Amino acid sequence: MKNLLTLLLTLVISSQTFGQVQTPKWDVILPSKVKWIQVNDWGIVIAACENGLYGIDPRDGNKIWENTTLTNIKEDFYNTIENTPLILIADKGADAKTVVINGMTGEVIFDSSVEGFEKIVSRKVLPEIEGLLVAFKDANGDGIALYNYVNGSQVWISTSEKTKSKAVQPEPFMDHENNVIFANGSFLYRIDVSNGEILWTYETKKSLIDLFTNPDGSEVYAVSGAPSDRFRNTNTESSVTVSGGTGKFMIDCVELASGNSKWKKPIEYSKAKYSGVALGENDYFLLHTLGANQYPYSSTDGLWKKEKLGTGGDAIGAIFESEDGMIYFSPDGAGRTYGYFVDKEGKQLWKKRSLINGEIMLLEDLGDAFFYISTGEVNVISKSDGKQLWERDKYLSSNYPLDFFQESENEYIVYVGGKLISVDLANKDWKSIAEDFGFRGEVPSGLQNADKAYILTGNQNVMMIDTQGNEIYHTFYPEPEQSFGTKLAMGTLGMASAVGSMAYGMSSVAYGMSGALQDNEAYTKKSQQQAAISSFTADLTGGFDALATLRFGQDVGTRDYKLILTQKEKSIGFVKVGLDDGKEEGLIVTSDRTPTYVIDLVDDKFYLKSGDTRIASYQL
Repeated sequence: MKNLLTLLLTLVISSQTFGQVQTPKWDVILPSKVKWIQVNDWGIVIAACENGLYGIDPRDGNKIWENTTLTNIKEDFYNTIENTPLILIADKGADAKTVVINGMTGEVIFDSSVEGFEKIVSRKVLPEIEGLLVAFKDANGDGIALYNYVNGSQVWISTSEKTKSKAVQPEPFMDHENNVIFANGSFLYRIDVSNGEILWTYETKKSLIDLFTNPDGSEVYAVSGAPSDRFRNTNTESSVTVSGGTGKFMIDCVELASGNSKWKKPIEYSKAKYSGVALGENDYFLLHTLGANQYPYSSTDGLWKKEKLGTGGDAIGAIFESEDGMIYFSPDGAGRTYGYFVDKEGKQLWKKRSLINGEIMLLEDLGDAFFYISTGEVNVISKSDGKQLWERDKYLSSNYPLDFFQESENEYIVYVGGKLISVDLANKDWKSIAEDFGFRGEVPSGLQNADKAYILTGNQNVMMIDTQGNEIYHTFYPEPEQSFGTKLAMGTLGMASAVGSMAYGMSSVAYGMSGALQDNEAYTKKSQQQAAISSFTADLTGGFDALATLRFGQDVGTRDYKLILTQKEKSIGFVKVGLDDGKEEGLIVTSDRTPTYVIDLVDDKFYLKSGDTRIASYQL
């Protein structure tokens, strides 16, 4: 009652201070203190309290379920299994365990402690068969088990001898005939997905560290030996940023149907560590700590006569083909990326590698040059010598992540180093639109296009300028005193943080990242999305299946508002600023200088912890 009276008093004060105060669409009081809030892919609000987890209906705030066995769960233990209502709790503490919960019903689908597993090595959702595939270690050995994620029943379990724990172990995956490929130690298994029967076993000399297949899926390439320090898949336990080092690894080619070796001798490296592959239609690109090469799927004979040495990094960043050859990038783990340009024979076309600050976000082939945008700079690389064309007063870099969008086929708009620029690809030149924006206390962190104008945003500032660089409006709200730890980019995400490196707008992408990462894109395909949705029937989702189908039909576009946390006199709140005119459209009040909240960008809903045990929902 005291918290409620405090809130009401705050609302009255704030209405006098800010103007229109948004009232919540609903609120709910939970039994104990709220620690954090999340929204799963089905739109269900997940609240972690001191006495358990709660699922809340986003439409009316009704409590759908509760689980009081999972108490004081840290937010970094929480994961959603993408495009499903499943919640994965991966505890990293002393009582480490893995729990999978149906976020629609609260039903525990899987609990590693109940199953007796000491350690979960990996877990993978297989929507094609309504399956949850779990690789584990326990007192009796290692193994893999399949669970039905609809009813939580164990379909089968397959065990093997106990192997030594390792930092890198390939994830199991389904082959093109929907059977499971599973690596454990130096043994590779093909398992019948219907009953868990081992169809064949293949043994390598050293522990397996990566798996990939040829394009038609008829062959499995098993990588064993020593991984580079920075090569890691989703199961790696440690993150090591140092690079280099010699080791030994080999690649075996195994026929999928029989499990027999296709090559008499594996591809073997005796003075290098494995750093990953990228797959093409007819061949694959291999990078290791001392060089790089290309191999056809059909033999152990490399396509390059001589491997390139001294790559400068030991992880693949991105690979692109052009008519002149191939350019590939390798980050060094210290904020730099090295670019190498080679011809079809692997001959290095530049005497010196091209050095780029940050990691590549975009690459365009301009015929005689490459245009790129990285997380730290923007420039053009000459194909003739690998040198950057923009130097001295033309050189552009930033200590902050860059943001950009494509205005037309030959024009990019980029915010970099305090400047908003227009890049003319046809003439390989740029011009300044505006600079010295007058942001108060920060630099712009977001950029988006508007009708004949550009919008720059920060945590506390919003500005619109026209195409000539003239200010249309500038809105600023000061941050609350002693405010810290607030989430960044509320309502408007910067391209650099949203896109990630080596992933956006690439021209002529010939090779795709694969190997241990090959299955990470399983849920980006619409057909597999729909398969996941159809698996969770109305009985299982409590009538949310229609809501889910609607959500997955939506695209998360650019927001037309900006939320700014601010303080005026004694009131603290999130001001909603319209990006079309910079005017205040409302206020969401909170008495917390470091508020706990989450934004559902699909449905434009804002969930806010208000008081120790209260959650309120606002429609943005």
